[in-house]
Amino acid sequence: MKTFITTLVITFFGALTMVNAADFRKSDWGMTQEQVKNTETLEISSSTNKGLWYESKLLDKKVMVCYKFIDNKLVSGAYLLEEENTNNNLFIDDYNNFKEALTKKYGEPEKDITHWDRNLFKDMPSHWGTAIALGQLRYIAYWKTQDTEIMVMLHGDAFEIDCSILYSSIHPQKMTEAELDAL
Repeated sequence: MKTFITTLVITFFGALTMVNAADFRKSDWGMTQEQVKNTETLEISSSTNKGLWYESKLLDKKVMVCYKFIDNKLVSGAYLLEEENTNNNLFIDDYNNFKEALTKKYGEPEKDITHWDRNLFKDMPSHWGTAIALGQLRYIAYWKTQDTEIMVMLHGDAFEIDCSILYSSIHPQKMTEAELDAL
């Protein structure tokens, strides 16, 4: 009986924790910039009426934390990898580490995509980083919670590689098509 009660209490408080979990970091969708600033413990790097940016670390990697607003309401957030790698294949390791952390938090991704635009390097794993830098290879994993879509992405173009984690409100404020494209 004692075990049953302990299990019940743990389950109850675990459910409360999930209900009270923030949408992105310590912030919830729809918060104003001022409210987000009050929840964020990092020192602000930059701000406009459409966004806030902070420098931070995620899994020991230098990232930019970004908050995006429409009509002063939080609609998305992101972690943008800011570190450079001497070997472009190391970005794949960064992506996999981010994906693994998200999988631990949210479970298996709903979608897990490796997409080749060209097969030139497909049979040469030691050159997959080059394929990413050329825009020939992309990785995307996707999760969904009650209020949030989460994506981790690795892609590139013109020898620039981007690795990021994006959080977006499933119920955004009314947005124009241009505003949606800007996310």
